[in-house]
Amino acid sequence: MPESVEDLLSELARRKSKREEKSKKKKSFDHIKWLSELSKDEVNIAGGKGANLAEMYNLKLPVPPAFVITARLMKNLFRQ
Repeated sequence: MPESVEDLLSELARRKSKREEKSKKKKSFDHIKWLSELSKDEVNIAGGKGANLAEMYNLKLPVPPAFVITARLMKNLFRQ
């Protein structure tokens, strides 16, 4: 239990900082999808090549396990 108001505020700030850091780490993976998570119908997420590779992977064709960077991230990178 905090001994003073300052201790309480310090603890709350520390917890908030930890939550924000966890949130940033989690968001960084929103732009990466494994082929096993996708299908040919998800061209808007993985792009044409990524969606087709995902479909082949899910059909057990000789495609190695891999990931794709989402189309949204690529669009954002090209804008910069």
